[in-house]
Amino acid sequence: ATGTETVLHSFTGPADGEYPEAGLLLDAGNLYGTTFKGGAYGKGMIFELTTTGKETPLYSFGEFTGDGLYPSAVLIADGAYLYGTTQGGGTSELGTVFNLDTTNNKETVLYSFKGYPDGATPESGLVQDTAGNLYGITSSGGAGEECLVLVGCGTVFKLDVAGSESVLYKFGSVTNDGNEPIGGLALDAEDNVYGTAYGGGEYGYGTLFEVSQAGKETVSYSLNPSTQGGYPDGGLILEKGHFGGIASSGMPGSTTAYGTVFEFIP
Repeated sequence: ATGTETVLHSFTGPADGEYPEAGLLLDAGNLYGTTFKGGAYGKGMIFELTTTGKETPLYSFGEFTGDGLYPSAVLIADGAYLYGTTQGGGTSELGTVFNLDTTNNKETVLYSFKGYPDGATPESGLVQDTAGNLYGITSSGGAGEECLVLVGCGTVFKLDVAGSESVLYKFGSVTNDGNEPIGGLALDAEDNVYGTAYGGGEYGYGTLFEVSQAGKETVSYSLNPSTQGGYPDGGLILEKGHFGGIASSGMPGSTTAYGTVFEFIP
């Protein structure tokens, strides 16, 4: 709080982990995170870090055929389990949802994405409702075969406590829809899902969207790069009915050329 920075841990790779791309989870006084590469198999790992800087590798991805590979999103916790996503791996090599039992460090692939129609390449983390259901987004796949491999589009999905996945929404379904959602989600009290799409919208610079439990999507706002910035890639936070987020860039030559922080009131 005084502005003094302390390096808690420097990754040395490969076994120690390489390239942490996601944020950290603070749970029971310890920090949990992932590295995109490194670990025992070079495909990424989950680690625990105490606030005094002692790092412990918990799991290395790539341990078995069909395992997830290359995690890049923040984890969430639910009792003895950590939950997250991987961009690659799974039975179709298009990404997974997984959990890790922290009592024995056993990882389980809860779902493997197929690309069409369920989505592919989940780049962001998950949110969980009070019933234990998990929600997330994929940055590609979904609406049609043209979305199958790393070409925009994307989905909002729900994974219930029994491990059954359902697609709540496929991007590209309406005019001026967003595409390629890569930021995190937020849930309101009725479990409506809010998030950002990196591209698409009226101006082509991304959208803020809402998806109901019935699967109805509403484009809440299309970002105008000349006034609000563009390409929102950091997800949303919800506080007292207001949403906050970031846009990574804007129209060249405008006052928002280098990104913005924005507030959205539905």
